[in-house]
Amino acid sequence: MKLRTICLCLLATCFFAAAAAFGQQPSMKQLVEKLATGANALLVVDLEQAKNSDIAKKENWFDSPFASVESGMAFLPADTNIVAFAAQMDFQQLVPAWTSGLLTMDSAPTLTAISKKLDGRIDAVAGHDVVLSSSDMFIFDVNPQTLATYSPANRQMFASWLTSVKQSQPSMVNEYLQGGIASAAAGTSVVMAFDLNNVVSPSAVLARAKNSAAIEGNGIDAEKFSQLLGSLQGVQININLGTRIYTNVDIDFGSSAQFVAPVAKQLILEFVDQHGIRIENLGNWETKVAGNRVSFSGDLTKSGLRRLLSLFDMPEHHMTAATPAALSAIGACSRLLPHPKFSPATITSP
Repeated sequence: MKLRTICLCLLATCFFAAAAAFGQQPSMKQLVEKLATGANALLVVDLEQAKNSDIAKKENWFDSPFASVESGMAFLPADTNIVAFAAQMDFQQLVPAWTSGLLTMDSAPTLTAISKKLDGRIDAVAGHDVVLSSSDMFIFDVNPQTLATYSPANRQMFASWLTSVKQSQPSMVNEYLQGGIASAAAGTSVVMAFDLNNVVSPSAVLARAKNSAAIEGNGIDAEKFSQLLGSLQGVQININLGTRIYTNVDIDFGSSAQFVAPVAKQLILEFVDQHGIRIENLGNWETKVAGNRVSFSGDLTKSGLRRLLSLFDMPEHHMTAATPAALSAIGACSRLLPHPKFSPATITSP
């Protein structure tokens, strides 16, 4: 099940809402530590921070249907404080094997309310009451302020995660994904992380590298470059909403990337152009290389933010709002805006 479908289901329940296991409202880090083990893709949004940002207030992101869709924030349940999703993604087929999610809010709806709204039923898994929705997703209440989701509804796999969450077992998410949260600066609204270890084939990259203007035109050894890409560890993206949309993308390798420093920006722009990733102003972004990490940072436009959020294939016009009138408004606005889809898997294609 796509993450956007999960958001749709939870959006439909959140208007009912009017942390025991976590104490007070959990932080991004605490939520991520509770997500299911085996994930290689992560998305966390601090919706409270986003709603309170200068740019969101100035442009009415959460008050105007058009502005909400235009910014890419339309998929988020309006009553949530923080949402965190982790998926076990097949980067070759571009589909998740499973997705786990946690959403915090001031007061979560009851399982009975959720079941009725989602045309589901109350079930029991590992000794706990849960909702099995008609869209093949399990939902349970971690505490009065936190809901959890798991899809598809594989009972055995879900039971293992449910038990771990209920028993407050140690962190289950791998270090690289957790690192995306740990390295996020104060005020970060959106964190994305993709564990891409062993995803890229050096031999597949080599043929393309030999035809790269950035590589061949600047005397970079294509073989060495293909080995560097083969050592790719992952990508971490931090988005800070203030008076502007400042974004930092860190690309991590298993060996030094210093030899590509003179052409790092050219390589990134070449890749972006080849894969049809149309994000404005990238030519004005700053590139830094430090050891095994290449960093690319700068200001995003709203359409750029929308495109980045589409990495998780979530925003759709029907994924937001609790009332038919709002749904209709969102739908009308969304149809006016282009919404190209691309995936982190594009970085692995030869």
